[in-house]
Formats: sequence, structure tokens, C-alpha cells
Amino acid sequence: MNRVCCSLLVVGSLAVACAGNPTEAMTLGSATGSATGSTDPSSPSDPATGPSSDDDTQGSSDTGDPFSDCGNDIIEGMEQCDLGDDNGSGGPCRTNCRVNVCGDGYVGPGEGCDDGNAIPDDECTDCAGVSCGDGDVDRDEGEECDDENRIDGDGCSNCQLPTCGDGLLDKAEECEFMMPVELECSEFNMMFDAGELQCTMRCQFSTTACSDCGDGMVSGAEQCDGLDLGGEDCSSSGFAIGTLACVPNVCLFDTSGCSSCGNGVVDGLDECDGPDLDGATCQSLGLDGGELGCTACAYDFGNCMSCGNAVVDFGEDCDGAMLPQTLCLQLPENYDQGMLSCFGCAYGTDECCFDDIGDACTGGDDDCCDPLDCDPIDNVCCTDVLGMACPNSGACCDDHLCNAAEGDVCCTEELGAACDNNNECCGTSRDCEGQLCCSDTVDTPCDGDAANNDLQCCGSLVCDDDDDRCCIPSGQSCTNGNTNDAWCCSGSCNNGSHNCN
Repeated sequence: MNRVCCSLLVVGSLAVACAGNPTEAMTLGSATGSATGSTDPSSPSDPATGPSSDDDTQGSSDTGDPFSDCGNDIIEGMEQCDLGDDNGSGGPCRTNCRVNVCGDGYVGPGEGCDDGNAIPDDECTDCAGVSCGDGDVDRDEGEECDDENRIDGDGCSNCQLPTCGDGLLDKAEECEFMMPVELECSEFNMMFDAGELQCTMRCQFSTTACSDCGDGMVSGAEQCDGLDLGGEDCSSSGFAIGTLACVPNVCLFDTSGCSSCGNGVVDGLDECDGPDLDGATCQSLGLDGGELGCTACAYDFGNCMSCGNAVVDFGEDCDGAMLPQTLCLQLPENYDQGMLSCFGCAYGTDECCFDDIGDACTGGDDDCCDPLDCDPIDNVCCTDVLGMACPNSGACCDDHLCNAAEGDVCCTEELGAACDNNNECCGTSRDCEGQLCCSDTVDTPCDGDAANNDLQCCGSLVCDDDDDRCCIPSGQSCTNGNTNDAWCCSGSCNNGSHNCN
């Protein structure tokens, strides 16, 4: 915009300021009227006060000038304002203590120009000066355009031509990449059913992220579409094995058919993975027992049992008629006799037994073959048959002893016990008479309270009913080189006849 230039006109000693000059002119004294109080009728009018002196000088203090104290920071007299040292043509208060207003020829605060007149449509209208929206493109002030308004987005925003990325959506732009896109892909074009519309660096819409799920081709934000997996598989999706699929109408990967076999965690198609059996056991899978295993992420039933399938599985001894062993002596327990059976897929040993005296037995008499029994105290097979050979007394059942003195056979100390020969009656003082063990020693205890207990005493000895001992009855000899009254049941041996009284 052009500026009105003026020159300083000097008339005598008077300096007159040209309109628009930003610095107020100063007079040189009272030669033109300050001393006489006269004014120049041709001086500019002050819109605020009417015609005034053409200078803004302070009057002499000795003349009674109403403006003589202008600049003392106190509004007095005819002063309109007084800012002291801040008075000046560029401020709100001029040096003559008058308010700086549009049309006074001095550019004040908020004014772009002041040509000292109110002529409309000249180069300085309403003191606006150069401004965006005045319809003039002032390139010196950086304007690229001026459409007489400051409306954004109309092709000339703030006197600047639209630029992609300026954050303002102009008519020539579909979008502004610095601003969020308000449209969805489906709203932009019905051929799309998913995705977000994008804005390029050229401020044009982009459908690269839009997709039409179900057309069989991967597009936009789709991971897959039908059989089109975009070249991906389970391994590229972070799994080890399996088959990658695509979820219909969603176009996202379905990894349920993928597996990370070997990571120790059941996932995808894994039945199991290492020690992780997913809570399954042989029993929970319908088998009878055993230990479930895992091989290549699939259940391993090799150590499970299925009793009744006629197959000897891991952990089974047998299954029905399938008996790998049939004889008891084939078992590690070293049975001597018997045939094995199968019960609950385990060997039945009801018919198994030990036939040697002294063999260990824990299952009672059934562990020992007939005629042996199991000694409940020593837990070894023993015999209650008197006269049977024995390695030690423990091999003879009940209270029978092993008569080492009589050829290592089982014998009994029980008087009146059945016997076949003297060896079956323990001790040298025992004999077998009438197939009963008896004592041939006087004073041997016997039971005199039961019938026929005299048979517990051998030969002519009887069992005294009062003393319960074997003794010589009355009338029998009581001497054997010496007489002994104690031998007699009566306690008296007749020294004359040498018979018991």
C-alpha cells in the first residue's frame, strides 16, 4: 500500500508537521503567536478538540498558558491526558497532552496509518493501514491472497493460499492429514465393509486400509480372506506346527489349528505338551490305570492299562486267558508248587505254595504246601507231623521241638500225645507206649485230673491224682539199688519188702 510522503515546510521560524508523519513537529518559539496568543486559522483541526494551534509545544510557564504544565503526569487545565515522559505521537497521549485519535495526523496505538483526514476509500481509510481482508494483496506484508475476509477454508485463509498440512481443510483438499478423518470406509464407498479411511500426504483420501471381507483377496486391514492367507502360515504366526485358517466374515487369522509343540504348554491342536497333559490321566481317558505319557504333543497310552481287552498292556501281569507265565515257580517269589491264575489283570497265586520247612510265609497256612503250616510266630513254613525231619526247632509247628538227639526230627514234650515211635517224643526220658508219649521218670509232672492220665507215665508208673506226678504205685518195687520214699505215690518205701506201701 502506498504511503503519502510529505516534506517539512518551514515558514519563517515555524516548522509544520505533514500529515502522517509519525513524529510530531516542534515550533521554535512565540514568533507565530505563542507570545501573543494568536492561532493560525489554516492549522489542522483536532477531531477531539476542534481547531487548535498547529504545534504541540508546551507553552511558556510565565504566560499563563493553559498547557504550560503538560508533561507533569497530572491532567489539569485544558489537558485531555498527561502520561508524563510517556507522552508522544506514537502513544495514546501526544506531547501536547491531547488524546491521539484517528485523523489527527499522528499514528497512534492500534492505527495502521493516519493521513490527517477522513476521506473514504483513500490509501488510509479509518486509519486501518495494511490489513488482511482489505481486498489488497500486500506481498510486502507476506500476503499471498486477500479475498476481503478472514474466513478459513474458502481458498484464502488468513490471506494465505491453502497448503496441504497446514491443519486447515480447504476446498481443494479432500482431507487434511494433520486432522482426523471423519468418514469410515463403508461411508466413503459401499464396496468396502471394514477399515478406516486414510489421508495421504497430498491431502487426498486413501483406501489402502479399507477392506471387503469375503471377496477372497487380502486387502486393507484384513489379515486374510477366505483361502488367501497373505502368504502366512502357523510358523510365521509364532507357532511350530499346524494349519493356519481364516475366520469367515471377520478376515482375521484362526490359529486354533496351530500348535507350539515343545513349549511345554498345551495350545492349538496339542493333546499334551511334555509334562503338560492338560489334566488327563489313563483313567480319565477310559482306561483302567497306569501312567499316561506324551509323544509329539499326542497322548501316549503305552504305559496305560485296559484290563479285559485280552492284551497284556503295560503294568498288567495278564489279561483274561493271556498268561505270559502259568507256573507259580516262574514268579520271583520262588514258589515251589501250584498253577497261576489271572484276576484283575494280575497273577492269582491262590494255588501257589512253598513245600520246604523253614520257607518264609506271610499269607498264612495257604503259603505252605500240605502238610506244612505257617508258624504265626516265626512266619516260616513248619510241620506239625511228629517224626518229620527238621533243620531246627522253628521248623516244627506249635510247641513241637526238633529232637537233635534222636535224628533231627520233630518231637513233642506233651505227655499223652499220639506217637508212632520213641523219636516223636522229645527227650531221653520220653517213650512211646501204646502210641502215646509217656514219661519213664519218677516225679515227672502229669495231669492227674483227667481220665487215663496214667498213660502219661510209662511202664508201671502211674499219675498220682493228688500230686499230679508220675510215681510208683503201692506194691511195686521202690528200690533200684537204694530205696527212695519219694518214688512211691504214698511217699513211703517199705525197707523190708522194698515195695511202696
